[in-house]
Amino acid sequence: MRKVKRLGEEESTGFNQLGTPDPQLPKKDSSRVHLGFLDGLRGLSAVWVLFYHTFTFVAHGRGSIKAHGIGIHGLFFAGWMGYGDLGVRIFLVLSGFLLMQPLAVKGHSAIPDLKRFFQRRCLRIMPGYYAVLIASSLMLFIFLKLAARSATFSHLPIPPITIQQIVIHLFMVQNFSRSLQNTINGPLWTVGTEFQIYILFPLLFLPILKRVGPWLFVLAVIVFSSQIHWIELLGPDWIWNGPPFPVCFAVGMVAALVVFSPHPSYQGLRKIRWTVYGFILVVIGLAGLVAFRTNPTSVPVARYYLELPLILGIGCLVTAGALIESGKAAGSQLGGKLVKGLGSPAMVGLAGFSYSLYLTHHPVVVLLSAFASKAHLPALLSVYLVSIIALMICLPLAYGVSLIVEKPFLAKRQASR
Repeated sequence: MRKVKRLGEEESTGFNQLGTPDPQLPKKDSSRVHLGFLDGLRGLSAVWVLFYHTFTFVAHGRGSIKAHGIGIHGLFFAGWMGYGDLGVRIFLVLSGFLLMQPLAVKGHSAIPDLKRFFQRRCLRIMPGYYAVLIASSLMLFIFLKLAARSATFSHLPIPPITIQQIVIHLFMVQNFSRSLQNTINGPLWTVGTEFQIYILFPLLFLPILKRVGPWLFVLAVIVFSSQIHWIELLGPDWIWNGPPFPVCFAVGMVAALVVFSPHPSYQGLRKIRWTVYGFILVVIGLAGLVAFRTNPTSVPVARYYLELPLILGIGCLVTAGALIESGKAAGSQLGGKLVKGLGSPAMVGLAGFSYSLYLTHHPVVVLLSAFASKAHLPALLSVYLVSIIALMICLPLAYGVSLIVEKPFLAKRQASR
């Protein structure tokens, strides 16, 4: 009986277009290879996002620096905090990389087991999300009561909480509403966006990647993401926040293929000087963003295109680090030390509760920033003081949330492998 060829398989090489080996051939399982430097990147990105929100709330880091009292010297010492939202882009690149890794090595079909895939994603994302959502809602309610009764809390920027806000957060669709996306707990809208990308991953991204290959796939996602703004035609409040996020995820997916695919075409790509190209693209992207943020007349949609070199550069650097740590490519002495440092026990430990740190830091930063403004401290001093205090509070808080809420569900997730 003739064997039916599966979608995308190449009979001449024994590999499909995704770069996965034929199931009839013996293969080494490297789908669970742990790359410690990815953990370090994730942990540092969470801290960077915390600093970003401190910079934003204390010194209003977006827009004209001089107009908000930081000055040129403050920009030199603290301006890097104002770009901490790029940490979210790094998160998404890493998510695409890690979800693609097992498929790049041993995936035998265009779509993984959907039930198991979504079960594992829900166990990873939802427990911490809903725990922090409930805690943030209760915190808002309590402080609203305190603000109404005490002058000490009356100056705090506490918005009213509504049933509409709660419902839209429960369904993780607050990123579709311009007016509601930053309510209750601002960063939670990015979790909703990421979960929506998780839905697209097996249903749309993988089939397209199988059919057109990695480079056209990334191009298709770039074009798709650039057109998401048309959703605004549905009404003045409609928006899909996070157009660069699908691109970040797609770049991470391709990076995983380059590092782990046994297909000869991907093995050849490992010889590229990913570190050099990564740094060049990151510098170009950062230069564009600096010009954009210091120009008050910049068109918002332009930021999406300015971020593309930066996202591609992050993908190149992740690829370079993964190749170095996995021993599939030689790196410079400095590169090896950076990869080793990011994979140190301290960095891996920080990454273990980085998701909880991301979820919990915002209310703490908002409250500390409000009290700092009441003290009338210099802007630059407030930025660093609030950053240090917020970090001292949020690290143990996030660790506790991770231990109590995340870990039990992660154990179930591990058992489902």
